Amino acid sequence: MNTLFNVLTNTEIDNLSIYFFKNYFSMTEERITEMMSRIDDYVRGRLVQEQIEDLWIEFLKDPYWFKIFEVEVSLRNMIMQVVVIQR
Repeated sequence: MNTLFNVLTNTEIDNLSIYFFKNYFSMTEERITEMMSRIDDYVRGRLVQEQIEDLWIEFLKDPYWFKIFEVEVSLRNMIMQVVVIQR
């Protein structure tokens, strides 16, 4: 079974944490909420092609958001595995 630690190495987790704390306080709450909403919409298949391309441009501009996306997908996959196992 995949865990978050299978997806990210300790160094990546450390780097992500450092990056997060350096940049979190410079981001507005509105920006964080917007990006989290866009990631959620993407994962749920709610974006049109132009919105998808814009989101991937954001990932390229700021790898932090791509890591958040990877974590989101990993967590959802783990949750789905637990749901399947419990059935």
